Amino acid sequence: MSSQIKIPSPLRQFTENQSSVSVDGTTVSEVLENIFNQYPEIRNQLLDGNGSIRNFVNIYVNGVDVREKDNLETPVEPGADIRIIPAIAGGSGDLPELEQTELRRYARHFSLPEFGMEGQQKLKAAKVLVVGTGGLG
Repeated sequence: MSSQIKIPSPLRQFTENQSSVSVDGTTVSEVLENIFNQYPEIRNQLLDGNGSIRNFVNIYVNGVDVREKDNLETPVEPGADIRIIPAIAGGSGDLPELEQTELRRYARHFSLPEFGMEGQQKLKAAKVLVVGTGGLG
């Protein structure tokens, strides 16, 4: 029994616009080699020159990132749900400077390793549009 590998929209141009492809293999490496045999142009999108998964590509087997398992040697059971998820990056350039009042107000945020000064600057630069909030009361 083969597994289905889900192809994200940006990579479908390399798989004849297929949203999923049926492939055989007992490891992620075998599964990828089989998809590369069918669609050779997708190889460079997923693997770097050393044959490792590119930094901006995430591959999940049954909801688990293969980097948390055995990377390309992660076992693939028949019928497994395999998903390729490209990382999304971007945004604005320079982050705004924080004013003294903001530095005092958000001092506790800066001590959080997950947030820090950069996180607060990104939050300040973010823009949100709320539409249709009438009648909430």
